[in-house]
Amino acid sequence: VHYSDSIDQLTRGLAFLNATFGDCGRPRVAWQIDPFGHAREQARIFLDAGFDGVYFQRMDFREKDRRLKNKTAEVLWRTDERDNTKGLFTHMLYQSYCSPPGFCFDSKCND
Repeated sequence: VHYSDSIDQLTRGLAFLNATFGDCGRPRVAWQIDPFGHAREQARIFLDAGFDGVYFQRMDFREKDRRLKNKTAEVLWRTDERDNTKGLFTHMLYQSYCSPPGFCFDSKCND
């Protein structure tokens, strides 16, 4: 997705939520379910739009294995090389699109 398309979609979606639910309907967390790659500028767009965090699933399997082993699936994604005071809380989902063990909210779960 090109940045201008991403901004347009975010703007239209946030406008719809605001018109439908008012201020209480504004999301604070973004979810990128299936991106191919993660650009710092996309994180900056989320931060500038008022989001506190982003969750995503897709990551290179080697990096994912390393992060899960080292317990570094959560990071503060620095969105500006010159300003180290801002960051977007970022979390990589543990088990693909599923919740971690013990946090299943589906009727098919056994936990």
